[in-house]
Amino acid sequence: MNTEQRILRQLSEREPLDMAELASVLEDHPMTVEVACDRLHKRGRVRLIGSGRYRLAESDTAHPRETNSSEE
Repeated sequence: MNTEQRILRQLSEREPLDMAELASVLEDHPMTVEVACDRLHKRGRVRLIGSGRYRLAESDTAHPRETNSSEE
């Protein structure tokens, strides 16, 4: 499971989360998480709701779909 998929899973379980919380839960480097969140945001998969806090986009709240590995 790649970082984007792991972020989507965490946000589906509890949201909103900020970069530090995501990095801690995922046990990943904050910059890796920030880059992945930026990609998800640009694709409309997550919404930025404040100072570095993310939640799933409306379309993903019911059924978060997996990120296509070709999108990386």
